[in-house]
Amino acid sequence: FGKQNCYEASLKSFLAIFKGIKIVIKSALSEEEGVVERLTEDSGNVCDHIWRFPSKMKKLIKKHDFKIIKFGPDTMCLPWFEFLQPVTETLDQYGYSVLLKNFGYGSHALIEKNNSSRV
Repeated sequence: FGKQNCYEASLKSFLAIFKGIKIVIKSALSEEEGVVERLTEDSGNVCDHIWRFPSKMKKLIKKHDFKIIKFGPDTMCLPWFEFLQPVTETLDQYGYSVLLKNFGYGSHALIEKNNSSRV
């Protein structure tokens, strides 16, 4: 499904939505840390980027003795079609709400160290 302009909607775009949903569900059921996205840089180097599940990200933050002050999405996960932009923008306004804070395209966490002592 790759090798196309990601800003142009096509039949491949529509089919890729279902492929993506399948990958996310498979990763979640396998209790993986998240979904691995393989990126090819302009130089030709390939690197893996992990899109961590919010629950796994929170667990990792707490494991390293940090307290989460605020947690929310970067932007809502909707297909990048022009007709959905107003919906995405509206949802983004409520991104930190209890219902939406775990459904963004990437996550942001405001954290502080537990029992911090200044050195």
